[in-house]
Amino acid sequence: MLIQQNIDAIIFDMDGTLWDGVPAYAEGWNEYFKKNNIDRKITAHDIYGLMGLEEAKFLAEMLPEVSAEERSKAYRIVENEQYKTILRDGGILFDGISDGIKKLSNHYRLFIVSNCPKDTIKCFLKWSKMEEFFTDHIAHGENYKSKVENIKLLKEKHHINSGIYIGDTDSDGKSASEAELPFVFMSYGFGNTTKYSLKFDQFTELVNYLIK
Repeated sequence: MLIQQNIDAIIFDMDGTLWDGVPAYAEGWNEYFKKNNIDRKITAHDIYGLMGLEEAKFLAEMLPEVSAEERSKAYRIVENEQYKTILRDGGILFDGISDGIKKLSNHYRLFIVSNCPKDTIKCFLKWSKMEEFFTDHIAHGENYKSKVENIKLLKEKHHINSGIYIGDTDSDGKSASEAELPFVFMSYGFGNTTKYSLKFDQFTELVNYLIK
């Protein structure tokens, strides 16, 4: 899909595109295991391959031994542990993100759509001190809709006519395509794909392209 010259909005994926918060997510799980006397410990590497999945699919991989109802109950507790960890320890902002987002916000409306728990985006923005630069955001945990549906919700709510979606995985590209948005692939993230309108290896390259 071609990218129009008169872009009126930029919608970002979060994990793997703006930052790496996976160590904080793993720590949230380990706090849950510890407090519930569960003899288990995970690392960030156990989660990387699952990033981007919607909640039900993610939990089926993380807790295959229990029912869907039990998984959901456990995850509510894990989420709260993760929120505390994000606000306390944060994660790793990819190179050029902090300055680049600020620059882009002077030219475009910025949004985030992610398949994360309800308040993860809010915690990320608060920790990174980037709340003021984003117009709106939707997490999968807020309404349990697909990324495609949530992109469409933002398009309708904010009258986005010529936006772009920026992500780091093949599933991000498919979601953008189904939501009728050009997909911009950031190759430094967690995934890979060959289907995109544009590709950048560094965030600064994206910024320079969009505000040239």
